[in-house]
Amino acid sequence: MRAGYAAVSSVATIDRVAREATGRLVALLARRSGDLALAEDAMSTALVAALEQWPRDGVPRDPEGWLYTVARRALVGHWRRAEVRQRKSAALKQFQALQAEMRPQEEGWPDERLPLLFVCAHPAIAPAIRAPLMLQSILGMTAEELGPLMGVSPGTIGQRLWRAKVKIKAAAIPFVVPARAQLPGRLDAVLDAIYGLYGVGWGQRGRAAFAQEALWLSEVVCGLLPDAPEALGLRALLLFSESRRAAGRDARGAYVPLDAQDPGRWDAVQIALANATLRRARGAGVLGPFQLEAAIQSALVHGRRQGAVDHAAIVALYDGLVQLAPTLGIRVGRAAAMAEHQGGAVGLAALEAIEGAGRFQPWWAVRADLLRRMGQIEAAKDAYDRAISLSADPAVRTFLEGRRDQGEAEDR
Repeated sequence: MRAGYAAVSSVATIDRVAREATGRLVALLARRSGDLALAEDAMSTALVAALEQWPRDGVPRDPEGWLYTVARRALVGHWRRAEVRQRKSAALKQFQALQAEMRPQEEGWPDERLPLLFVCAHPAIAPAIRAPLMLQSILGMTAEELGPLMGVSPGTIGQRLWRAKVKIKAAAIPFVVPARAQLPGRLDAVLDAIYGLYGVGWGQRGRAAFAQEALWLSEVVCGLLPDAPEALGLRALLLFSESRRAAGRDARGAYVPLDAQDPGRWDAVQIALANATLRRARGAGVLGPFQLEAAIQSALVHGRRQGAVDHAAIVALYDGLVQLAPTLGIRVGRAAAMAEHQGGAVGLAALEAIEGAGRFQPWWAVRADLLRRMGQIEAAKDAYDRAISLSADPAVRTFLEGRRDQGEAEDR
């Protein structure tokens, strides 16, 4: 094996770097080039090169630096070809600037993700595509992965993403954090993307780094806008969720739902910080969806710790939340809360009144659970099968399979 290369698993390292570093490197390349699509193409070129070379030559001691260097060369090659076509083009200026920049190992790795988030939240970008664009740019998520999250087909989300990247390039949107006066107008989309980033990483082995990055980004945004109630609300919501991470898996790594978790395993420090952050948000006197979601989590945490959850209060919070943000996830959560408060039939009726949930895994999981509790085992089995097929987390799939099989055994 060549000197300077570590004797570690190349395939495992490529997978880890692709998951953990792609967002940082794409953001850095996009900042240098001003072209998000081109930056993603350059990063793809570097990952392909890694797949070809690392198994043969070994893994570089600085995998991220290696990928950045190869991706930067791909950008330089693009600009050289552009120079041939148009010698006085803007591409030539970008090429010259890139050639003059310091090596990243010498200057440290600048984290350009926050500017990229605000670029994707620019008013020129259609509101519905801002959060998916951020998730793809930061995580490298594919249209096939984003489609189910957004409740649309992969083809539709792919077309929308492509148009958004064309718009960024055509409008020459600068890759910088905007002036403070412009931040509030872009904040909602940035918060949505951070929440989505956390959701991808929460509870999934191998993706915990995404959740930690989301927590960090939420803290950075609160630092930029310390009086923004929704930024504080999101921060509180993520802290409540993070406080339960350890309890979400048992000693064997099996998934444990919230109602079966041991509150003694929850992180008391994070819960206290979440409650304090939520109180700061409420002090602004402007209510928003993330504050209400955090309030729901606070009520659940308090109720479980005290041994009696106030389901009526939780339904009331959901009622207000649906008025502000009637998303699929929130409407499904409200239906589940109604089932706890008023019975399975009421919850199931609320669930079935939701339109457009055909590919939304939580809808099928809640439906399966309610049907099972109501004794409709065959219908529950079909719903479990659909929920299982839509579950990305192997531990969740195993849990749902167990619930399905248990229901069938009880029906015999």
